[in-house]
Amino acid sequence: MQWRGYRDAIPFKIVAFTLFLFYVLSQSVYAGDISLTPAKLIIDMPEGYKKEPISVNITVKNNLAYDVDVRTKISNPPEFELTENHTFIPNLSWVKTTPSMFTIPAKGEVTFKVTVDIPDSEKQNCYNKSWEVWVSVSKIKGGFINVEPVTRLLIHTPPNPPSITEGIMKSLPLLAFLLTVFISIILAKIFIERKKKLYTYKNRYRNLQKPSYATERKSILYEDDIDKKIDQLLSRYNMRN
Repeated sequence: MQWRGYRDAIPFKIVAFTLFLFYVLSQSVYAGDISLTPAKLIIDMPEGYKKEPISVNITVKNNLAYDVDVRTKISNPPEFELTENHTFIPNLSWVKTTPSMFTIPAKGEVTFKVTVDIPDSEKQNCYNKSWEVWVSVSKIKGGFINVEPVTRLLIHTPPNPPSITEGIMKSLPLLAFLLTVFISIILAKIFIERKKKLYTYKNRYRNLQKPSYATERKSILYEDDIDKKIDQLLSRYNMRN
């Protein structure tokens, strides 16, 4: 009788376990339900560190028939999963996501931003480095099984610090431009000064060539005197005759 009761209880336990497993799976997030693209991103800095933080976009797609609330996470990959010749980033806080929490509509997708910002105080020690960081997305209200899709973010820092010669060579175009502007300003100033002097000399010469008011007045008075004397002589001549 005891064996029969135990045997009758086995199907019940199987059914209960099946229902429990179905519930757990229905509440979990699978890579097939939520996916990230691209699967791998590479950030290169061959020409040196950028003045501004570097940002890239990742798109997460919801293949489910209902909205899903998710959060992003930045983490180091397991050591055995590291890409060849890559290491862990010194500080995970150098990589941030915006936004870090959001809702993906049913059968929809959302794009979020991943920003890499290496502090200026650390850049000198981070040349010629290759880091791998994992960017993952997980369901906020997930079940016991929560499979997180991952994008591998490979970060390659500048190969070597710039030498003094390279710095000078990069600055040559700017220096040449500034020198050209400076010489142009000097030449323009010299040209304007010469023009002013020439104009001044011309005005002085013209003023010298013009008769003065006094000279003109004397000339007029002299002509008046001659006219008067001629009139006097003519009147005397008439009186004699």
